Amino acid sequence: MSTYSNDPKQTMWEMWFVTSVIVFLATMFVGTIEGSVQMFPHFDMWLGLVFLNLVFCIFNGLKQR
Repeated sequence: MSTYSNDPKQTMWEMWFVTSVIVFLATMFVGTIEGSVQMFPHFDMWLGLVFLNLVFCIFNGLKQR
């Protein structure tokens, strides 16, 4: 049995989720670089926004089902 769906809302959520995970992982990687605090002074604010976006994306995806 396939779980593939042609529903446009599902496809949009999948793209949003994959993008959110990639951006979150990239942000976490940048946070591990030495001197990132000096290079990106507002890093903590961006990390919080990226994390909230990922949480909202997951919540929205679970609510959709």
